[in-house]
Amino acid sequence: MARKLLACVSAHQLTAAEWGGRLGPCQVFPNTEPGWLGFQRWLARAPSAPVRLLADVVEEDYRLESLPHSFGKDRRELVARRLLQYFRNTPLRAARFQGKQAGARQDDRFLFAALTHPETFSHWLAAIEKAGNPLAGVFPAPLAGEALAAKLAPGEPHLLLISKHASGLRQSYFRDGRFRISRLSRTENPAQGGLDLYTEEITSTRLYLTSLRLIPPGEQPLVLIVDADGSLEALGPRLIQRRPELRWRRCAPGELAQSLGISVGALAANPDALHLHLLGSGRGKALQLAGPELTHRHRAYLFKRGLYGASLAVLLAAGAVSAFHAYRQWSWEAEARELRQQTLREQDNYRAVTAQFPAAPASAEALKQAVDAARRLRDDARTPDAFMAALSRALDNSPEVTVRRLRWSRDGKTGEMAEAVAKLGDGPSTSLRTGPSTGLRTGLAGENRDGVQYGWVEAEIRPFRGDFRAALSSINGFVERLAKDPAIRQAKVAQLPLDISSDASLSGNTRDIAGTSSGANFKVAVLLAGAK
Repeated sequence: MARKLLACVSAHQLTAAEWGGRLGPCQVFPNTEPGWLGFQRWLARAPSAPVRLLADVVEEDYRLESLPHSFGKDRRELVARRLLQYFRNTPLRAARFQGKQAGARQDDRFLFAALTHPETFSHWLAAIEKAGNPLAGVFPAPLAGEALAAKLAPGEPHLLLISKHASGLRQSYFRDGRFRISRLSRTENPAQGGLDLYTEEITSTRLYLTSLRLIPPGEQPLVLIVDADGSLEALGPRLIQRRPELRWRRCAPGELAQSLGISVGALAANPDALHLHLLGSGRGKALQLAGPELTHRHRAYLFKRGLYGASLAVLLAAGAVSAFHAYRQWSWEAEARELRQQTLREQDNYRAVTAQFPAAPASAEALKQAVDAARRLRDDARTPDAFMAALSRALDNSPEVTVRRLRWSRDGKTGEMAEAVAKLGDGPSTSLRTGPSTGLRTGLAGENRDGVQYGWVEAEIRPFRGDFRAALSSINGFVERLAKDPAIRQAKVAQLPLDISSDASLSGNTRDIAGTSSGANFKVAVLLAGAK
């Protein structure tokens, strides 16, 4: 925890202590020039630690007033004008919002507080300035009692808090947990008959609160006696003797130590130790009175700490990211090492297994080339199975057609087939009655590329008795059935047994062939449908 320097200023002395998570030993400096110099030397032990001043003086003023409801800049300006109107002659002034007033208007209630005699603090503030310590603020001691009221008597509607300080007896009135008014009485030591004076002061304060109508008629506030050093044990019974109707309760040193986390020895060592403990723990910072001109170093200190904190956060984030990447790199390198070792093991196993193989008839490269060639041959293989199956289906319905010769090729450029494909541009189509062909040259020769499959059929009509009309009809039917087969894309007659073109000349005698038993020969070119 960051170090803090705490100081409680009264009219005749200053009580200082260091806070580092708990209250350190208290040192007292008199309100004289040697005391100011001693306080400055004490501050020099921790020149960068912020200083918090607790004001426990008589010269204090508190006013509770309602202002028209506003917010933002308007509220700040309104409060600043009212502070200047009330406390023009002191820079130690501030206001705190106390909630809304009950009623239709719901005005804002503010507590205006000031230390009306700033000269009491001038020498101590000058010592802080010379030592170079940042001033965190000046806090009124009565408002530190709000933490005591909330801790020791929660929910009490009317509470009169009695506490003993080095400067005297402090009486603070709280209504519903909110500070309203405080009074500091400089009295004698209780050991010298001061308890009677304490009783008189408390009784007078009780009557004063009733006269101000802060306490409703018939209402009895709880008098809470904060006995830090055990010297006020007899105060409660004396109050009952004077005012039997009063309610009171005493908080002994042990109860305070257990409730607030401070040792009984520290409470007994100095009467200001309790409120310094509240200030150091953050419970006593209810209202800060010092203006910006006094706390400028503390703002720079907070800004610097913020920069340090942000830098530390960035450094930690960068360290975490670097550690993460370092871990990832280490894990990847470990994985790579494991993979390399596994590879070496597999290679050793491979060599051990291959050492037992018989001698190969050829080198590994030659075997690889042979396998690749076999795969290419297998992938590019084409057989005439589809062509033969389609031809068989067409022959089933044409028993008069007798096949004399078959050819199958992937390029259509072999021997007589090549010559026939080149001359088929104007030959008859699939049907002999359809007139000129639409172009077998386009259908066959135009698609002559790798993967194209052609079929060539040489057949005859048997028996043939010279009836060319019947023979041509049979040929036409056979070619049509062949062309309609799903495996065939096109089927074209390449050669007929008789030239039936319009420019052919007639010769011979039909008696010469009457009764002949020779067949009517014809040829058909086929393009398979599955050709690629």
